[in-house]
Amino acid sequence: DNLAKAIVRAVLDLPVFEAKDLPVPAAKRALYQGDYAFADLGLTLRIEEKGEKLRGLGQADGQQPFDLLWQGELDFRASFDPEVRLVFSADGKEVVLHQGGGLFVGRRK
Repeated sequence: DNLAKAIVRAVLDLPVFEAKDLPVPAAKRALYQGDYAFADLGLTLRIEEKGEKLRGLGQADGQQPFDLLWQGELDFRASFDPEVRLVFSADGKEVVLHQGGGLFVGRRK
């Protein structure tokens, strides 16, 4: 998938997305912390505070913790692949995961 995207970018002369890594305000860190259940994927993603940032902990076998790179507003990117996008609802009760062309909704437990 990453190779195909790189080829398309090269052929179409598209820039590579450069993710920001902004400090997350304390109010946002507090609002988004918790466990989000992704029923379609059969997994839970725990979001926790890590200094001035947030970290994701998947509860699937072998999944490593990853930093959430804040882009501003409600938008975060995964440190392991900036094309993986997490968009929180304003009230922090849901997060939409954009990955591999799919959209998956996680609801706070």
